Amino acid sequence: MIRLTSLARLQFRRLSFTGMKNYLGLVILILYVWVTTFAVFFYFGDEIHAKIPQEVWVISMLCMVIPDALIKLLFVPYSSVMDAFLKTRPIPQAKWKRFLALSHFWDPNNLIIPISLVPLCFLSLPWISALPLFLILYFLCVLDGYLVMRVKGRQSYQSEKKVSTTFYGGSSLSGRHARFGLQYKSFLRSKRLWLPVLIFFIYFIFEFVTRFTEQGRLRLSSSFLLLMIVYFPICESLQFGLGVEANSFSALWTRPGHLSEILNDKYRFGMMMGGIIAAIMFILHFTIHTPILEPLSYVFFVAGLGSMIHLVQAYRCVPFDLFGTAFFNHQGTSSSFSLMSVIGLVVITAMVVCVDHFIPAPYSHAVLTGLGLLGFAIHRPVFRMSEKAFLKKRYKYMENYSKK
Repeated sequence: MIRLTSLARLQFRRLSFTGMKNYLGLVILILYVWVTTFAVFFYFGDEIHAKIPQEVWVISMLCMVIPDALIKLLFVPYSSVMDAFLKTRPIPQAKWKRFLALSHFWDPNNLIIPISLVPLCFLSLPWISALPLFLILYFLCVLDGYLVMRVKGRQSYQSEKKVSTTFYGGSSLSGRHARFGLQYKSFLRSKRLWLPVLIFFIYFIFEFVTRFTEQGRLRLSSSFLLLMIVYFPICESLQFGLGVEANSFSALWTRPGHLSEILNDKYRFGMMMGGIIAAIMFILHFTIHTPILEPLSYVFFVAGLGSMIHLVQAYRCVPFDLFGTAFFNHQGTSSSFSLMSVIGLVVITAMVVCVDHFIPAPYSHAVLTGLGLLGFAIHRPVFRMSEKAFLKKRYKYMENYSKK
């Protein structure tokens, strides 16, 4: 029986002879970051220490865990399934799970961020504080890799007969996991879905931060940009309705389930995107002191009520081409649903502008948050009503789903 040390030796041997060349560019990047950091502190070290508090350094470096997780989620091919060679060996599943968990402590993908920030830790902080910060950052990156591996799960050696994947490649017949996996996997695998969200989100957040720091406070234009920062990532993929599912709707229709459950999964995906935006807003709040109550109220409102508005008639769609051109391509929506998307945007924007205009500041945030919580409370019965409307004309809509 293969021991854990043997598995580790096989992994190191594979990295040494076949995989290390893939990390040569990352080594060069780390060296470039080191040289740049030492050069900046050599010329401006006294000014940097005088102007930037130590708390800002700590928070900024800990916040690097978020882009680390996003990069691993998008670009690192994790697999929790044994390859063909290991499947021929007598390895218990429990031992394989322990090895996968331990292997993240020496995985090069989990060492990039901590090693890159070593000079910054010890140049900006006393060594007695820098060492614990480096260790915390290292363990957080290891945790990132561990969680991303659990999310990605299945790779090419897992049986295709398994309906969905649970922890470390085990099988489950739970339809909810498989359906929700379809939401984030289709988003991550399609440039047409995530690239516009990423580009416009970076643009909007840059504009918001620039205007806020110049003006010192929020004005109407900055509030609108803040609304777009929240609205676009949450509702961009939801505006296509069931376009992704329409590609295989005939197969989905043969499984025990309801249309309202698919809509609930899409709604939860919008809430997950809202949680990511809220985390980013907290980082901006603690680093450059941007307002926090207004963006949080927008997140609650858009994720709770705005997502529901976009999904009310999600069944009015045609198949969505996941791998088409990313920009200025509206294939995947019927004209009626495109109109519903525009109406949803107008309604959401008008409600936010009216609440902000007619209700003073702290109370307007409470009203928007309450509307979002109301949407969260009623979304299930609303989606069941949408399912009934779909079933009345299901043959008409399913005929549209068969069009390519």
